[in-house]
Amino acid sequence: MTPSRQVIEVWGRLACFTRPELKVERFSYPVITPSAARGIFDAICVNRHEFRWQILQVEVLEPPAFIALRRNEVKEKGPSDRTVHQWTQGTVPPTPILAGAGEEANTQRQTMALKNVRYRIHAEVRPWRGYEDQIEKMEARFRRIAGAGSSQRSSGSWSTASPVRRRSRWTCG
Repeated sequence: MTPSRQVIEVWGRLACFTRPELKVERFSYPVITPSAARGIFDAICVNRHEFRWQILQVEVLEPPAFIALRRNEVKEKGPSDRTVHQWTQGTVPPTPILAGAGEEANTQRQTMALKNVRYRIHAEVRPWRGYEDQIEKMEARFRRIAGAGSSQRSSGSWSTASPVRRRSRWTCG
């Protein structure tokens, strides 16, 4: 069986698909990257042992518009796992990292992000060897999850696991 095309629409107020050649300042590509699109499909439905997603096409439904944002970054690194464990055990008092604690503690960075993005993403399930006969089951599972407006993991800022579908950030076509 050949895979059928799965289509979703995604949108949001802000997005940043960072260009790797610009290390310090964040500058977005003007359109969603294939790896970000694949990440959205993975967040909705994934089983890495059985299949992967192949992005076929990205339609830009809203013309990209850039917005400049300034943000403060803390120069200090976060505590190690060992230190956090000591804090939770109460053997060492916590030492916070204070944002805005002076010029030596933080730095301002510029972000060129996209605003009011909307894409229609087309993808296919690509099963690994030995799972080719389960394509129909994989696609049905994806359509069921995507159609409900929820995801396997609801930790993403765009996903919604609530039953209120009109607040969903993506739809399944």
